[in-house]
Amino acid sequence: MPLSNKQKPKNNITCNILMPLPFEPEPFVEKVLEHLSIQDASLEFTFFDNANIHEMNKTHLDHDWPTDIITFDLSESDDVRVSVIGSAETGIFSGANAPALSEEQAQKGSELNAPSASSLSEERDQKGGALLKNTSPFLGKAEKWALDGDIYISVEQAEIQAKTLHHPLEKELKILIIHGILHLLGYDDQTYEDQTEMDAKQLQIYDLLHTSV
Repeated sequence: MPLSNKQKPKNNITCNILMPLPFEPEPFVEKVLEHLSIQDASLEFTFFDNANIHEMNKTHLDHDWPTDIITFDLSESDDVRVSVIGSAETGIFSGANAPALSEEQAQKGSELNAPSASSLSEERDQKGGALLKNTSPFLGKAEKWALDGDIYISVEQAEIQAKTLHHPLEKELKILIIHGILHLLGYDDQTYEDQTEMDAKQLQIYDLLHTSV
């Protein structure tokens, strides 16, 4: 069969929507994967509340608070390896925007609610926007990874962060979707430099796609 007639691999995307969303996530996920030239991904997204993601964060990462996103990379091994923030191992990535706890906050343990998003201010958008010197959509790592992962997003936490950052919930959720996919591509945010690069990439993708989706 001629190469041009071969059927392209198809992305397998599942979206479990347990809380109301301001947009349909699956078409946006497809747009992101198309933008990254990914045609053979198996991704399952779950959109739910703080109570559920809090339990997951505590169970898998020993963090006793809600977070915005948890990404499980299933592509490398049948046994998911836990990645605690700062360890730089792959397996589970937690939190795109949740600020680090202070020593005083950590001592409060289970008395904590979600870490305040107020410390974010608009720093993420400023960092990302300042670094968008290259408008090319190619990220340079997509060809090396067969994407297979589960991504859990707290709509409740995303709404808190959206209000803090003074942008719509839809934008925050789409940035979190991109963030999870970037983790599966090998991007990390364990250091300030890596986080800055990841922020720039996810904002670049969002800026290129959100007006047409």
